[in-house]
Amino acid sequence: MREKREKEEKSLLEQSKNYLSGFLKWLASIIVISFMVVIAMKFLENNYDYLSKLVKTDLNHLLVLLYILLAIILQINIHEFGHLAFGKLAGYRLISYRFSIFSWNYENEKMNFALNFREFDSGSCIMIPSENEGARKADLLFYAGGIVFNFFISIVLLIAFFYVEGFLAGFFFFTALIGFLVAIKNLLPFTSDIIPTDGKFIWDLIFNRPQAIKLIRLKKLAAQLSAGIPPTELNIPLIEELNYSDFYDLLFVNQVYMKALYEDDEDTYREAARIMEENLAFYPSYALPALYYELCYVACISGEEDKAREYYQKAGKTLEKDRDINGFRVKAYYEYYINKDREKALAYAQSGLAVKDKYPVKGEALLEEKLIKKILVELEE
Repeated sequence: MREKREKEEKSLLEQSKNYLSGFLKWLASIIVISFMVVIAMKFLENNYDYLSKLVKTDLNHLLVLLYILLAIILQINIHEFGHLAFGKLAGYRLISYRFSIFSWNYENEKMNFALNFREFDSGSCIMIPSENEGARKADLLFYAGGIVFNFFISIVLLIAFFYVEGFLAGFFFFTALIGFLVAIKNLLPFTSDIIPTDGKFIWDLIFNRPQAIKLIRLKKLAAQLSAGIPPTELNIPLIEELNYSDFYDLLFVNQVYMKALYEDDEDTYREAARIMEENLAFYPSYALPALYYELCYVACISGEEDKAREYYQKAGKTLEKDRDINGFRVKAYYEYYINKDREKALAYAQSGLAVKDKYPVKGEALLEEKLIKKILVELEE
């Protein structure tokens, strides 16, 4: 008990250090970006012909705000599309693409569009390496994609700015400026709430830092699961070896949880679920629905009705509309253990098995199949 308390205190201290380090790096990035903006404005002042193009647009605060808003929306999409394009070049497969409340998710061998009002996401592109990919070059391509696209499109827009007038001149200028800022911010190596920037991934890979080794290992695990290797055969760190204030290690906790479920190691998967729940604030928003699924599932089989209902509600429409085997599995357990509806539970379990072969991550599908067959045994008793 004492060792556990000391470990938690150490983890809290390390988290505090990470927050301070992340804040200082974030502050440094703001200073660098502000310096670049000052240089850009000085350049325009010394080249009045260029500045006059903006003046002629009758700039006012409302118009500038509109320019910036449109520029941010466009550049975030450009950034995520860059990840998508370079990810495809690297042999990655698209799983989910999100912007704001709009999301496209790979489900039952096709992309489905959905509106998600529960979780706002400024932008995300989730891809996994294919069976034969996962090398350092492929990872560098993927993480550099968004930055390269921001820089390239911004340069094109800045050149175009010199050849247009009026509204387009202002729009091109501010979109280019925001694009440069987005690219620079993502290129700088720092973490925010323990989540690394693209630049942190890139520089870690280039300089072969310890974090890069963890990233490559995670990518390899994702590729193995995608290829159909079951969780029990994966070489995953022991849960005692992980540092919960480290973003990569939190992702390893997810893998530990899956492996423990597959092996029916109750102590380990409960401990992993506890760690995931205590660190929900540190996961990116796009990862939360899947975590809610598992916390709801563990609560169901643990007899924690209130907690099960809480996470079922948090998963919300994402879970209700989920037609993949993992969604059906959680709903089957929820109906059986919480709502006491054997008929619905049976229907969900059978529906889950029917779509098993369409699940994009084949190794996880094996786990889902095992869990569904487990509840079917109880339903048929």
